[in-house]
Amino acid sequence: MRTNFQGVDRAGQHLAGIDFTGADFTGADLTGADLTGANLTSAILTGVNLALANLTGANLTNAVLIGSYLRCANLTGANLTGAIFTEVDLRGANLTGAILTEVEVFDKADFTDANLTGANLTSAILDGANLTGADLTGADLRCADLREAKLTGADLRCADLRCADLCGADLALEGKRAGANLSNANLTGADLRCADLDGAHLTCADLTGADLTGADLSNSFLPYAILRGAILRRADLTGALLVGADLDGAHLDGAEIYDHDIGPMT
Repeated sequence: MRTNFQGVDRAGQHLAGIDFTGADFTGADLTGADLTGANLTSAILTGVNLALANLTGANLTNAVLIGSYLRCANLTGANLTGAIFTEVDLRGANLTGAILTEVEVFDKADFTDANLTGANLTSAILDGANLTGADLTGADLRCADLREAKLTGADLRCADLRCADLCGADLALEGKRAGANLSNANLTGADLRCADLDGAHLTCADLTGADLTGADLSNSFLPYAILRGAILRRADLTGALLVGADLDGAHLDGAEIYDHDIGPMT
């Protein structure tokens, strides 16, 4: 089986179901190609143009994507376990239900407005990744590394972020983009130290035991959020909506809670 496809032009071609295990596609043009169910295990996809390509159900386990262009590509249900992403453009890509377990993302890969609904990102390394406006509804982000990640306007409703590291992450409102939506998200034990959550939506979110030391929660929405045993030392809760929030055992040493709204006492 041929494995050297460096620089080839296969734009728009039908390549569904083909076994490309270990193939080298460096510099290839696969724009709009149909790679449905293709096997790209350990493939080298450096500098490849995969814009608008259909990779539904494709196997990209341990694939290497460096400087690749996957804007608006369809990766629904694709297996990207252990793949390496460096300077990859995934803006607007569809990764619904994709498996990205232990994926390693370097040099601020761009997932702006990508659809990651229900995706499995367990233990993924996404530090510094741009997830602005990304849809992560119901995504599994347990133990994911999201340090310094940009999540402005991201939808994280019902996402599982147990033990995830969001230290220094940006989840605040910006311009026309609202703050991240973390309603009903599970953030038990998550590391949110110094995270920017200005204007973020955390309605009914579970932040039990989460570390929010120095976090900016000003103007955030926390009605009925569970903050039992959460560490909120030096956190800024100015103007936060805390109606019905459970702060039992929370550590609030040095926290700023001016002008917050806890609603009527019941």
